[in-house]
Amino acid sequence: MTVLLVGGLVLLIVGMARTAGELGRGEAVAVPSGFGELRLTLPPGARLESVTAGGDRLYLRLAAADGKTELLVVDAARGRLLGRIVLEPQP
Repeated sequence: MTVLLVGGLVLLIVGMARTAGELGRGEAVAVPSGFGELRLTLPPGARLESVTAGGDRLYLRLAAADGKTELLVVDAARGRLLGRIVLEPQP
């Protein structure tokens, strides 16, 4: 009976050591590289009011000269413009 208990304990310790070794190796995490330079053309007279980050996206709020507000949605990870939302005042 003692031999079985000692054998079981040895197997338990060996199993734990193997599992800990596998967890310690881990896989390499890909780090996104920079995207260089992104140029966004703003409407004439527009000014940047605010920038908000959400996940991997940037939301740029612009105040246009004609009173409209625009939101530019930029993919920060890839450095590209995803879309433009124009908010027009109600007449």
